[in-house]
Parts: sequence; structure tokens; C-alpha cells
Amino acid sequence: MPDETQTAPSRPVIFICYAHKDNDDAEVRKRCLDLLLMHLAPLQFDHDVLIWCDRALQIGDEWNPEILANLQSAKVAIALLSPAFFASSYIRTKEVPMILEQQDKGQTTLLPIMLSPCLVAESQFRYVDRNGEEKKRSLNDFQASNDMKRPLKGLPEHEQDAILLRVAQRVRGIITGKKSEVPIGGELQNNTPDNLPRSTTDFFVGRAEALSDIHKRLQAGQRLAICAVSGMGGIGKTELALRYALQYWKTGRDRGAICWLNARKGVDIEIVRFTRVCLDLTPPEFPDSESLVGWCWRQFPADESLIVFDDVQDYQEIAAFLPPDESRFKVLITTRSQIDQAGVARLSIETLNPLAAYQLLYQTVNDDRRLLEGQTIAEKLCEWLGYLPLGIQLVAKFLKLEPDLSLAELWAELEAEVLKHDGLSAIELVFELSWEKLSEAERQLAMLLGTFAAAPMQWSWVEGAIEFCRVKAPEQRGWERLKFWKARSQVPQQWCLLLEPKEIDLGRRRLIELSLLQRVGERQHQVHPLLREFFAQKMTREERKQIQSAVAQVTIGIAKQIPQSPTLEIISSVTAAIPHLQAVAEDLKKLKSREECGIAEDEDLIWVFVGISRFYEGQGLYADAEPWFDAGLTVARSLLGEQHPDVATSLNNLAELYRSQGRYEEAEPLYIQALELSRTLLGEQHPAVATSLNNLAGLYRSQGRYEEAEPLYIQALELSRTLLGEQHPAVATSLNNLALLYESQGRYEEAEPLYIQALELSRTLLGEQHPAVATSLNNLAGLYRSQGRYEEAEPLYIQALELSRTLLGEQHPAVAGSLNNLAGLYESQGRYEEAEPLYIQAFQIDQQALGQEHPDFAIDLSNLAGLYTTLERYAEAEPLYLQAIAIFYDRLGEAHPYTQQTWQGFINFLVQVLQKGRASELSNDPMTRSLLQQLQSASE
Repeated sequence: MPDETQTAPSRPVIFICYAHKDNDDAEVRKRCLDLLLMHLAPLQFDHDVLIWCDRALQIGDEWNPEILANLQSAKVAIALLSPAFFASSYIRTKEVPMILEQQDKGQTTLLPIMLSPCLVAESQFRYVDRNGEEKKRSLNDFQASNDMKRPLKGLPEHEQDAILLRVAQRVRGIITGKKSEVPIGGELQNNTPDNLPRSTTDFFVGRAEALSDIHKRLQAGQRLAICAVSGMGGIGKTELALRYALQYWKTGRDRGAICWLNARKGVDIEIVRFTRVCLDLTPPEFPDSESLVGWCWRQFPADESLIVFDDVQDYQEIAAFLPPDESRFKVLITTRSQIDQAGVARLSIETLNPLAAYQLLYQTVNDDRRLLEGQTIAEKLCEWLGYLPLGIQLVAKFLKLEPDLSLAELWAELEAEVLKHDGLSAIELVFELSWEKLSEAERQLAMLLGTFAAAPMQWSWVEGAIEFCRVKAPEQRGWERLKFWKARSQVPQQWCLLLEPKEIDLGRRRLIELSLLQRVGERQHQVHPLLREFFAQKMTREERKQIQSAVAQVTIGIAKQIPQSPTLEIISSVTAAIPHLQAVAEDLKKLKSREECGIAEDEDLIWVFVGISRFYEGQGLYADAEPWFDAGLTVARSLLGEQHPDVATSLNNLAELYRSQGRYEEAEPLYIQALELSRTLLGEQHPAVATSLNNLAGLYRSQGRYEEAEPLYIQALELSRTLLGEQHPAVATSLNNLALLYESQGRYEEAEPLYIQALELSRTLLGEQHPAVATSLNNLAGLYRSQGRYEEAEPLYIQALELSRTLLGEQHPAVAGSLNNLAGLYESQGRYEEAEPLYIQAFQIDQQALGQEHPDFAIDLSNLAGLYTTLERYAEAEPLYLQAIAIFYDRLGEAHPYTQQTWQGFINFLVQVLQKGRASELSNDPMTRSLLQQLQSASE
């Protein structure tokens, strides 16, 4: 029992019982106590509870009475079970018996967490029950948050977080008496998460042996590529992979996930999307797409997962994004190419055998009379089509739509097509046959659909492109439109779709009936890559220009919806459109002059590049964003010339990307060039000039060049006010920027009114739910903290953190910034237990989002090192200081304030170590030892 003289805490206590060995790993993700504390930390914000472990002991405390006093007040006791836990004498004889005693009395709820396999059932603890009788009990009697088969250590990160989140939710329920209704993200339960596309084949025949072969090879650990003989298309590679996933995998037991990746869309985007949508996780930001994809693979379940890379054009394009070579990942690739790569086995599939080909034709047509009467011709037809599934399906659909057409008549039509189109393949002749059955309007619709990417398209985008054509057309009504179609050959320069909504819908149905268009979801359709190529060949030069212009206008509209800092909701809403934006961008890259482009407005030319880049940049895919920013700059220069405002905009965009990565030396000349160009072309009095001034000033502030930054910020603010008025978001941004500069210089009285004005303006113009509001809240709170106004700062910091998490996701650098700020406030108040888990969480986010060479990551290191110095945990502080100093020197230079502040903090740290006589705890780092000797000599 605790010492009676020891004062028990007045608040309910969440007591953590653990072995120190389970929290001494150098890698943060393996420190089980630290991970648990991060998940429990929000409880302290929302409820008056104390989360206690023996780390809270201060020098001079009597540790045994302190531990027992807190344990006596424990409403919840969390036990981290491991071999080290059961080997601890103090845990066995003191802590667990007292927990069991209080559990028996109904005072404490015990929540075990399995860290690693250990003798749970075999370990008995003696305690005194409520009747005063001695009992023996095993912790195996209590329901753990996870079972022995899935111990916390060794699980993917998201599954670790799911388990700890469940514990935190259970604790909240015990404290509040309310059951949590919040679902636990990442828990897979008994369902297999998948993103399998919809099959567009009604009947699947002749591939049983191939399916069995695929299964055997994958289970044997091979990475398998399904290739077509001679690289032909339409043989059914994709359908074979899809049927395998459905028949052999999805119906199996203990499956992890099925991830279907369309290689034509960019597999990195697809992997990130799967992680978001199917695993219900928010990926962090990373300096490059390979690191981000690597993080995503680590989050996959421990059970076997099937990963399909469909329609791979070049193996090297996917090589960097393959999952780790682990037994839990089964990799299947479909490709027209004959991949010759070590570690990848090949399965070359043939065309259907004659019997299977006839069976496919028979089942699809579903007309015994016609097929029995014309069986010889049917067999001949299958042979002529090369036994290709796609060709047979198209012919079968054609026959089904023409019930009075005999096979002999169809064969005669095909022979006529052969004479008209000498040199075409059989499948192309089938395309021609279907094409000739289309009306003029249906052909125009087919060409429009084929101009979109070979990816699912929303039907609303198609309608938008048609509307654009209609608006551009001459004012015609009724029969005049029919005359227009008849006279099309005489007026190709005025080509456009003049379809009524009903006619559009009928055209869509007709194309689906002929298998020229596939329905892949509700109001979602897709054109087969081979048909897309066929439709492209049917367009005249003028038609191509008009159609591409219409599709471009639709995608430009989507691109303009993507802001500089897109929220998770926006990213999710535009993901499906990205392949189509890329298709338009690729078409623009091929143009050699402005006259070839049908986009009317100059400023619209670069929008697709900006939209794609913002989409990637907003997810931390900087390596993917950069080539599109580069391409936008190249297209602007090529089509518009060097002296054009869009060139200045493109320079600014690329420079902003460099600045966000800490590549300051590369960013500066681009910013300067953009500013000079804007001034020359637009004059001093233009919003674009204000933007350039702000951006360049921001770069200077990041580098500590405050004297150069200030006049630019002031000039940008005045310009924005003059040109845009006081009520404009750009003015709020300028106010915030200038206030930040003043705060960095210690000019608090000048900063505060600017911060307040910026916050009020952002709320009025953008609403409460906007990232700019979170930024303003953070900035104002930071100023209050600098002035020691802690009570005013805390609610602003908490509000900013919650807003950033909601809008941007848990793993966004802005969230890390908010965590750092709140932790700094707690540290300033001496609330060290609350500060540490927040610092660690910020450290982890920035490490993954920005990489270990970014200045913001160095700030995290410095913050955590400062806290450990205060807590006299010198061995933990030293490596953090050294790493932070190295990053600041390398990225910002010796003269930067961050470098100087961190260096001075390290010197103060060493002085404290010497004063406490604990230099022996530090490493043998040469710089540390040299400085210690110098400081020792100076003191003597």
C-alpha cells in the first residue's frame, strides 16, 4: 500500500505499467511507451485527467511512494506486456498485485496490450481480494487490445496505430462513461479491402489452366508478368488478371488486400489513393514519391496482399514503386511488352483455342438458331479474328444488335470491308464495321470520348465538352442542325457537336451496345485503349483541334478548382480527373505554335500543368510535381514567347516548389526573374507583382535576411490594398507575412495588430473551415507565447491544431507545426509531460513528410533536444543537437538565426552537463569532446 503521508493526485489517473527495456530503442516507432503516450495525449486536452508513468518522477522524489500513490488513484491501468514486463521484479511484486487488488474492488480497469510474445497465461500474480483472501490470477483473464498472434511489435505502422487508438478510445469511454462511436481507421476486420475495376466481359472462357498456373506461381513466391504473344492487344490480359483476383484471391481466407494499379495513370498516384480510400489512412508528405510509396507499402496488412500492375508500357516506369520483396506481397503484372527482368517470371498467354472462341461467341450472341445454321461460318469467323477475345466480343455484340442478320451476311460485309481497307488487321476491320453502323452524331461522340485518357471518365465531363462545342457553334435550331450535319464536309472549320441531351444519351447507349464504350460505374465510362487509337485516326486535323479544345476546357475547369494547398477533400474529388489532365497536357506539349492550339485564352494554357503540379505537391509528391511545373514553363515559353505574364507565373510556381523543399539557392533566381518580368510586362501596379514581392520576401525571411525581406513585404501589402481593396485574401496573406517578419525580429507590438487583422479578414472572407484560418490562429498564438501570454495562446493553438488535422490530415507538415507550437507552450509553462509526446509526434510527421535534410525537421530536433536538456536527459539530447546543427549549417549557412540559436543552445547544454558532472553520459563525438574540453579549460 502507498505511504500514508504521500498525497494522492486529485485527478483521475491513467497509470501505465511497463518495462523500461520496451522503450529504449533508437528508432522512435519502436518505443512503445512513446507511441502510447501520443495516442493518449488528446485526453489531457479534453478531460481533467493525469496520464502517469514513472518518467514523471523528478530528481529527489521518493520513487516508490510516488508510484504507489498514483497507482492508488488510477481509474485505468494500462499494462504493456512483454518478456521484459514479466521479468521485472517490481512489476511482479508491487505494481500488478496492486492493480489486481483495485480491479477486484472495482476501482481500476486493467487494459493489457500485447507488445511481443510472452508467457501471459503461465505467469501468476498473488494479490488480496476484496474479502481479504489471497488469490492468484493470470493477466490472460483480461481481454487484451490485441491477441498473441498479432503483437504490437512487428505490425505495420497503421495497424499499431489502430490498436493504440482502440485503447485510447476505451480509456476515454471509461473516463467519460460514454462509449466511443469513432471508427478506428486502418482496421481491416474480416473484409478484404480492394479497388478492383468492374469487369466489362459478360462471359469468361478458356482460361482455367492459365488461372491455375498464375496461382501456383504466385504462391511459389514468383513475381509474375502476364504477356501476350507478339505483344498483341485485345487478347484478354487485363480480364485474366481481374478474374484471378476475383476467383482465387477475394474468396480466399486470411487475405490482406487487393490493390489494382493502372500503370497508364501513374502507379504512385494509384498506390496513394488506395492507401487513402481502401485502407482509410492519410499518407504523410514526403520529399519524393518513392519515399511516400514506400510508406504506403509499410501500412499494408501483415496477411498476403495481391498487387496488380495493369497495362505496363515500360517496366522501368514501375520498378521504383514495386512493393518490398516480402512474402506478404504477391505481384502480378499485365503488359504488351515482353519483360525480361531478373526476379520477374513471364506467362505468355495465347489466343483462345478454337473451342473456347466458339463458346464465347455462342454464349454472347445467345441465339441457337443462327449459330447452328451458320456453325461453319462461325468457326471460320473465330479463326479469321485470330481467336482474340476482344474481336469475338465485338462481333458477337454486333450480331446481337442485328437479330435478322445471318452469319453469312455478316461474313459478306466483312469481306467487303477487307476490299475497302486493304492492310488493316481483322480487329481493325471489326472496328470499321461497327463504325459504319454509327450515325454522324454518334461518330462525333465517339471521337470526343476517345480524346479523353484511357481511364474512367465522369459523364458530366463529356457533357461539359459537348456544351462547349454547342456554345461555339453557329446559332442553329431544329432542321437547320440536320442541314449542318449534311453540309459538314463543306464547313469543317465550324465542326461541333450539336446534340440534344436525349440524343447524347441515345448515342452513349448505342456505343455501349456495340462495345465501343464501356460502363465502369455510375455515370462513369471508359474507352478501350485500342479503340481510343482507332477513334483518333478518324479525326480530321480541324476536328482534332476542335475536340481537343473542348476536352481541354473541361480539364482546365477542373484544374482551376485545385488550390495552392489542397485539402484532403479536394484531393479526393479530383484524383480521377488527373489522367485526363495529363492527357491534355501531353497534347499541349506536342504543339509547335500558338496557332495550332484551340484554347482561346492565353492564361488557360498553363492551368492543366498548374493543377497537376498542385495535386502532387499537396500530397508531398514533390518529385512528381516538379516535371509538370517544368513542362508548364516550357509550354508557356514555346507557345507564348519569353515575354509573357504566364512565363512569370510559371517561374514563380517552380520557385515556390523549390522553396517548400528548402532548395533556396535554386528558388531565388527564379523569383527574381519572375518579379522583373511581371514588372516589365504588367507595370508596377499589378497583383502579380505583389505576389512576386511576397514570394521573394518569404524566401529572404526563410534565410534570415530580414532587412531585405521587410521593404518587399511592405510594398506587397500596399500594392494589394491599392489594387484589391482591404477585403481580399491576398491582403490577409500580406498582413500575416509582415507580422511574421516583425515577430522574428522581436517587434511584437507591431506584429500583433497585423495578426489580428489577418485572422479576422481570413474568417470573414474564407470562413472558419479554411487552412488560412489555422495559419492565422497559429501565428497569433505564437506571438502571445513570445510575450508570455500563455492563457491567451493555448486555446488558439488547440483550435489551430484541430482545424489543420480536419482539413489537411494527421500527417501534414502544418499539423507538425501546430504540434510543435503547442508543445513549446507547454514547455514554457513547465508542463513537460504534455509537451514531449507532441514534440515526438511533430518530429515523426516532418521526418516522413519533409525528409531528414529539411530545415523544419532540424527545428523539430532542436525543440526536442531543448526539452531533454531541461529534463536532464542528456544522452538523448546530444545527438539531436548535433543533427540539427549539421542540417542548419548545410541548408541555411552559419549566419542564419536558426543556426546561431541552435549552436548557442548546444553550448548551453554542454555547460549544464559539466555543471552537473555528467559529461560521461555523452558520446565520443569529436565535436562534443572538443567543446567540452574547451569549456572545462575556460571554467578553470
